[in-house]
Amino acid sequence: MCQRAMQSLAKEKNKLKVAKRELQSKQREFEIELKHVQNLVDGRDLIRLNVGGRIIVTRRETLTKLPNSTLASFFNPSSPDRLFANEDGSYFLDYNPVLFSHLLDQLRVLKTNESVVFRPPLSSSSSKPFNQILQDFGLPLPQRLENDVIALNVGGKSIATLRKTLTGVPDSNLALLGSNSLEVSRDRLGRPFLDYNPIVFLHLLDQLREGKKINDNSLKPLANESQNAFFAMLKALAVPSK
Repeated sequence: MCQRAMQSLAKEKNKLKVAKRELQSKQREFEIELKHVQNLVDGRDLIRLNVGGRIIVTRRETLTKLPNSTLASFFNPSSPDRLFANEDGSYFLDYNPVLFSHLLDQLRVLKTNESVVFRPPLSSSSSKPFNQILQDFGLPLPQRLENDVIALNVGGKSIATLRKTLTGVPDSNLALLGSNSLEVSRDRLGRPFLDYNPIVFLHLLDQLREGKKINDNSLKPLANESQNAFFAMLKALAVPSK
């Protein structure tokens, strides 16, 4: 009986050896096939995207520039999460094409090993949908920097200033505007609309840019009939005045 058991054990060992060789052979075949596929796919090959109905063409290397991102996995041919092309060869992405192009432009100029800091769109109303695109693609959200440019529509005039100019007036509606926390009407370009005389508003901005402090009542109105409008604007913006 012992001899039979030994013979049975020997047969099982032989079966395991055969199975192991077959597994190793299949693994080598898979690695060869994978290498073949990777050789066929050039990082500089063109990818045709259909983004919200707009056709955008870019290189694969641009989309896979951040290899640990979800976006890269979508266009990495060896990734289990890779996207499959439509019948016309394009890949459909259901996003705002303008915001996606804003992201794509930054990826195109991003250098290897460079710190990744995405710039938000100029229009503050686009920040939320742009951030959603970044989150969906596993990309870092943009930082709000004090030197970010904020575009405003003041009485029909386009005015741009730095975030730090607006947030330099703490506890005011200007500061809330600079931090995108103030609910305001917006024009068709998405810029916050402020219903003030643009000349009067620019006069306020000029003083804030000069570093004038508001806690010592140093903000001065225009030396003309616009003084009442100036102080009414300060009150509406919750900016302290005399």
